[in-house]
Amino acid sequence: MRLLKMKKEIENILNELTESKELENFGIDKASLEKMITYGKKLFPFPKDEKKERNLVTKCMSTVYLIGNKKEGKMNYLATSDSAFVKSELYFILTFFNELAPEEILSENVKKEYNQFFSELQKLVPMSMNRQQGFEGAYERIIEIAKDNL
Repeated sequence: MRLLKMKKEIENILNELTESKELENFGIDKASLEKMITYGKKLFPFPKDEKKERNLVTKCMSTVYLIGNKKEGKMNYLATSDSAFVKSELYFILTFFNELAPEEILSENVKKEYNQFFSELQKLVPMSMNRQQGFEGAYERIIEIAKDNL
């Protein structure tokens, strides 16, 4: 059930980004970038007292904090960044992993689905090598937190 819900949310994100990208083909400049920025505004507020060095995501050029906890067997992650664009990327990755059990997050099936999602996202969002490394850093932090909550 959770994977179906998550897939629907991810599918909606990819569809909206595709539509924005298509608008650019009709001369509406930066439609996909503008759409990207709106996603970052959907992140839940990040607790100021959790902006600590231990919660920093490595490999990201921007300052990124990411925390997670397990509630009723499912992981819930919060993240923030000093960059509006990165906040949107964080929204995507958290949408993918929130509400999954640590065992699911660490499974090969979810890893495969995440890699597929990331591949689709790269087609729709301008992603430099630095941005790819930032995604990798956030993913590694999510995995680390999931392992700590087994």
